[in-house]
Amino acid sequence: QRRTLLLVTKEIVHNAVKHSKAKNIDVKAILNNRQLTYTIKDDGIGFDTSKIYSGNGMKNIKQRIHEAGGILQIDSIKNEGSTFIYSITI
Repeated sequence: QRRTLLLVTKEIVHNAVKHSKAKNIDVKAILNNRQLTYTIKDDGIGFDTSKIYSGNGMKNIKQRIHEAGGILQIDSIKNEGSTFIYSITI
């Protein structure tokens, strides 16, 4: 699970730095009753969450969270940024 969380977090931050044109990226982790929840938010250009992308980044994020038994929520608004929230029971 630690490896999964590291790889997912790394991929989301990498994508924000590389693609979003964000000026700020906030990463927050909260542990509450064995539920570890990460929230990663940027103030970049946003993206279409319903679109299927050719790269492996989004696919890997979704697959890793699913395999770890976690939940993933992705919200993005054009020109307002993106928010990734994912939780795993540890």
